Amino acid sequence: MNRRLTRYGHIASFATAFLIALSACGGAGTASPDVLGMLRQGEPQSESYKISYLHTDSGRVRARLTAPHAVEYLEGPEKFSRLEMDRGLRLTFYGKTGAQESDLTANEGTLWRQKGKAEARGKVVLKNAKNEMLETERLEWLQAQDIIRTDAPVRITSEQGLILGTGLESNASFTRYRIFKIRQSTLNVE
Repeated sequence: MNRRLTRYGHIASFATAFLIALSACGGAGTASPDVLGMLRQGEPQSESYKISYLHTDSGRVRARLTAPHAVEYLEGPEKFSRLEMDRGLRLTFYGKTGAQESDLTANEGTLWRQKGKAEARGKVVLKNAKNEMLETERLEWLQAQDIIRTDAPVRITSEQGLILGTGLESNASFTRYRIFKIRQSTLNVE
Protein backbone atom coordinates (compact mmCIF):
# COMPACT_ATOMS: atom_id res chain seq x y z
CA MET A 1 0.00 0.00 0.00
CA ASN A 2 2.86 2.41 0.79
CA ARG A 3 4.38 1.81 -2.64
CA ARG A 4 1.13 2.84 -4.34
CA LEU A 5 0.95 6.13 -2.42
CA THR A 6 4.59 6.92 -3.20
CA ARG A 7 4.11 6.23 -6.91
CA TYR A 8 0.94 8.36 -7.07
CA GLY A 9 2.66 11.08 -5.03
CA HIS A 10 5.38 11.41 -7.69
CA ILE A 11 2.79 11.57 -10.45
CA ALA A 12 0.83 14.24 -8.59
CA SER A 13 3.99 16.29 -7.97
CA PHE A 14 4.94 16.10 -11.66
CA ALA A 15 1.42 17.08 -12.78
CA THR A 16 1.34 20.03 -10.40
CA ALA A 17 4.75 21.28 -11.58
CA PHE A 18 3.69 20.89 -15.23
CA LEU A 19 0.48 22.88 -14.69
CA ILE A 20 2.35 25.66 -12.89
CA ALA A 21 4.91 25.87 -15.73
CA LEU A 22 2.16 25.90 -18.35
CA SER A 23 0.24 28.69 -16.64
CA ALA A 24 3.44 30.77 -16.34
CA CYS A 25 3.86 30.62 -20.13
CA GLY A 26 0.65 32.56 -20.71
CA GLY A 27 -1.24 29.79 -22.46
CA ALA A 28 -0.65 27.59 -25.45
CA GLY A 29 0.59 29.28 -28.61
CA THR A 30 1.00 32.77 -27.17
CA ALA A 31 4.18 34.66 -26.38
CA SER A 32 4.19 37.14 -23.54
CA PRO A 33 5.30 40.74 -24.23
CA ASP A 34 8.34 40.09 -22.04
CA VAL A 35 9.51 37.34 -24.40
CA LEU A 36 8.98 39.53 -27.48
CA GLY A 37 10.91 42.36 -25.81
CA MET A 38 13.92 40.04 -25.46
CA LEU A 39 14.46 40.04 -29.26
CA ARG A 40 17.18 42.62 -29.62
CA GLN A 41 18.74 44.26 -32.65
CA GLY A 42 21.69 42.23 -33.90
CA GLU A 43 20.39 38.94 -32.53
CA PRO A 44 18.80 36.36 -34.86
CA GLN A 45 15.02 36.46 -34.89
CA SER A 46 14.59 33.22 -36.85
CA GLU A 47 16.49 30.61 -38.81
CA SER A 48 15.05 28.89 -41.90
CA TYR A 49 16.05 26.11 -44.26
CA LYS A 50 15.14 25.68 -47.93
CA ILE A 51 13.56 29.14 -48.25
CA SER A 52 11.67 30.47 -51.24
CA TYR A 53 10.41 34.05 -51.67
CA LEU A 54 8.33 35.37 -54.56
CA HIS A 55 8.18 38.98 -55.73
CA THR A 56 4.98 39.68 -57.64
CA ASP A 57 3.74 42.67 -59.59
CA SER A 58 0.07 42.94 -60.62
CA GLY A 59 -0.45 39.29 -59.71
CA ARG A 60 2.47 38.02 -61.80
CA VAL A 61 5.66 36.48 -60.44
CA ARG A 62 8.58 38.76 -61.35
CA ALA A 63 11.33 37.19 -59.23
CA ARG A 64 11.92 34.06 -57.15
CA LEU A 65 14.61 33.88 -54.47
CA THR A 66 15.66 30.48 -53.11
CA ALA A 67 18.37 29.55 -50.62
CA PRO A 68 19.27 26.46 -48.60
CA HIS A 69 19.69 28.42 -45.33
CA ALA A 70 18.82 31.88 -44.00
CA VAL A 71 18.95 33.75 -40.70
CA GLU A 72 16.65 36.74 -40.11
CA TYR A 73 17.67 39.80 -38.06
CA LEU A 74 15.82 42.97 -37.05
CA GLU A 75 17.47 46.33 -37.92
CA GLY A 76 16.99 49.89 -36.82
CA PRO A 77 14.24 51.50 -34.77
CA GLU A 78 11.69 50.37 -37.38
CA LYS A 79 12.78 46.72 -36.82
CA PHE A 80 13.22 46.11 -40.57
CA SER A 81 13.87 42.51 -41.48
CA ARG A 82 17.32 41.60 -42.84
CA LEU A 83 17.62 38.06 -44.20
CA GLU A 84 21.19 36.69 -44.42
CA MET A 85 21.71 33.73 -46.76
CA ASP A 86 25.08 32.18 -45.99
CA ARG A 87 25.02 28.90 -47.96
CA GLY A 88 24.32 30.16 -51.46
CA LEU A 89 21.31 31.59 -53.24
CA ARG A 90 19.50 31.66 -56.58
CA LEU A 91 17.50 34.65 -57.81
CA THR A 92 15.46 34.06 -60.97
CA PHE A 93 13.85 36.97 -62.83
CA TYR A 94 10.71 36.58 -64.96
CA GLY A 95 9.28 38.84 -67.67
CA LYS A 96 5.74 40.21 -67.93
CA THR A 97 4.62 37.05 -69.74
CA GLY A 98 5.99 34.80 -66.99
CA ALA A 99 8.94 33.52 -69.04
CA GLN A 100 12.30 33.25 -67.30
CA GLU A 101 14.58 36.08 -68.45
CA SER A 102 17.66 35.74 -66.24
CA ASP A 103 19.10 33.63 -63.46
CA LEU A 104 21.55 34.73 -60.75
CA THR A 105 23.59 32.55 -58.39
CA ALA A 106 25.97 33.58 -55.60
CA ASN A 107 27.78 32.20 -52.57
CA GLU A 108 25.87 34.41 -50.12
CA GLY A 109 23.54 37.37 -49.95
CA THR A 110 21.25 39.66 -48.02
CA LEU A 111 17.58 40.53 -48.55
CA TRP A 112 15.92 43.61 -47.04
CA ARG A 113 12.24 42.91 -47.76
CA GLN A 114 10.78 46.21 -46.53
CA LYS A 115 13.42 48.19 -48.42
CA GLY A 116 12.95 46.18 -51.64
CA LYS A 117 16.65 45.52 -51.96
CA ALA A 118 18.87 42.44 -52.24
CA GLU A 119 22.63 42.01 -52.45
CA ALA A 120 24.50 38.96 -53.78
CA ARG A 121 28.15 38.38 -52.85
CA GLY A 122 30.89 35.92 -53.75
CA LYS A 123 31.18 34.37 -57.21
CA VAL A 124 28.06 36.10 -58.51
CA VAL A 125 26.99 34.77 -61.91
CA LEU A 126 24.04 36.20 -63.88
CA LYS A 127 22.92 34.57 -67.14
CA ASN A 128 20.24 35.89 -69.49
CA ALA A 129 18.08 34.28 -72.17
CA LYS A 130 20.55 35.40 -74.90
CA ASN A 131 23.25 33.25 -73.27
CA GLU A 132 25.22 36.27 -72.06
CA MET A 133 26.94 35.80 -68.71
CA LEU A 134 27.97 38.39 -66.11
CA GLU A 135 30.53 37.47 -63.45
CA THR A 136 31.37 39.71 -60.49
CA GLU A 137 31.92 39.54 -56.74
CA ARG A 138 29.01 41.75 -55.65
CA LEU A 139 25.69 42.71 -57.24
CA GLU A 140 22.74 44.69 -55.88
CA TRP A 141 19.09 44.40 -56.98
CA LEU A 142 16.74 47.36 -56.45
CA GLN A 143 13.22 46.00 -56.70
CA ALA A 144 11.31 49.27 -57.22
CA GLN A 145 13.50 50.35 -60.17
CA ASP A 146 13.90 46.74 -61.39
CA ILE A 147 17.64 47.27 -61.86
CA ILE A 148 20.81 45.48 -60.87
CA ARG A 149 24.08 47.27 -60.32
CA THR A 150 27.61 46.98 -58.99
CA ASP A 151 30.74 49.08 -58.54
CA ALA A 152 32.94 45.96 -58.54
CA PRO A 153 34.95 44.56 -61.48
CA VAL A 154 32.76 42.73 -64.04
CA ARG A 155 33.34 40.16 -66.76
CA ILE A 156 30.73 39.71 -69.50
CA THR A 157 31.00 36.83 -71.95
CA SER A 158 28.75 36.29 -74.94
CA GLU A 159 28.83 34.80 -78.42
CA GLN A 160 30.15 38.18 -79.62
CA GLY A 161 33.15 38.19 -77.26
CA LEU A 162 34.42 39.26 -73.85
CA ILE A 163 34.20 42.56 -71.97
CA LEU A 164 36.14 43.34 -68.79
CA GLY A 165 35.23 46.44 -66.85
CA THR A 166 34.41 48.06 -63.55
CA GLY A 167 30.88 48.93 -62.48
CA LEU A 168 27.62 48.05 -64.21
CA GLU A 169 23.95 48.96 -64.23
CA SER A 170 21.33 46.83 -65.99
CA ASN A 171 17.70 45.89 -66.08
CA ALA A 172 16.95 42.76 -64.02
CA SER A 173 16.63 40.61 -67.14
CA PHE A 174 20.20 41.63 -68.10
CA THR A 175 19.20 42.52 -71.67
CA ARG A 176 20.16 46.23 -71.52
CA TYR A 177 23.27 47.12 -69.56
CA ARG A 178 25.87 49.83 -69.22
CA ILE A 179 29.45 49.27 -68.03
CA PHE A 180 30.88 52.31 -66.27
CA LYS A 181 34.55 51.74 -67.16
CA ILE A 182 35.64 49.26 -69.86
CA ARG A 183 39.18 47.96 -69.27
CA GLN A 184 39.39 45.47 -72.12
CA SER A 185 37.15 44.00 -74.78
CA THR A 186 37.59 41.24 -77.33
CA LEU A 187 35.14 40.74 -80.19
CA ASN A 188 34.76 37.53 -82.17
CA VAL A 189 34.94 38.24 -85.91
CA GLU A 190 33.99 35.62 -88.48
